[in-house]
Amino acid sequence: MTNHLWRRCALSASLLVVVGLGFAACGGDDDHQSQNASVVNAIAFLDSAGLHEIDESINLNQKIPVTARTTVLHMQTAVLLTDWPSELDAPAKKLAALLGDLALVLNADTPDLASVSPSSTAAHAAWHDFSQAVWSHLQTEAGLGAPAKDAHGH
Repeated sequence: MTNHLWRRCALSASLLVVVGLGFAACGGDDDHQSQNASVVNAIAFLDSAGLHEIDESINLNQKIPVTARTTVLHMQTAVLLTDWPSELDAPAKKLAALLGDLALVLNADTPDLASVSPSSTAAHAAWHDFSQAVWSHLQTEAGLGAPAKDAHGH
């Protein structure tokens, strides 16, 4: 496993522990707190899954990473199983569909780069939009000001 992947795994595990401890501290009785914790976990996973790097590899390097389909399926699973706030339901369904489309074109012994590239670009763009919407929602829930742009300037 590469150092980059280890860092992602460690970050995700650490975040799950921190959010889990926060959830335990509030007793777990508050559905709203529980939903926020679930949303934080899901978006943290999605943001660290590596879709940006997969899309760059496909579109800039013309190389499909061997882990691309598995990563995309994991992301789609997380999107479909998370209880998103109602205003995020439609964008979540859109992202899940685009991730499904990408997983489908990646499901070949030798995926066709010409088919994979536009699907990867669409899923990548939808993920950025969705991530920004989710963090905006969470920052509002936390009582913070206007949300900042993400690390990629979106």
